[in-house]
Amino acid sequence: MFKRLKTWLVVWAERYQQREIERLQEECCRLKEEVIKFNDGEPIPLSPEQRRLLAGKAKGIDPEVLKQISVFDFQDFHPQCPNDTSTESP
Repeated sequence: MFKRLKTWLVVWAERYQQREIERLQEECCRLKEEVIKFNDGEPIPLSPEQRRLLAGKAKGIDPEVLKQISVFDFQDFHPQCPNDTSTESP
């Protein structure tokens, strides 16, 4: 009896978790569109300190997931390479 109850609880929890993930992904997409619209399609400007903090928080997240959920330019998650020729100053 307990084995059946345990199986039922696991299945229920997995379904609930999957629905919650889908809901949060939809909300993230909606908020991302809202932020981009609010900022006239321009990237959100970040200071070097903000970029560093953001990169630290993004370390353990899969890059493909970051591309899906992030409103920031993906390059904001990685420190600039020493041979980078961009004109932006650190």
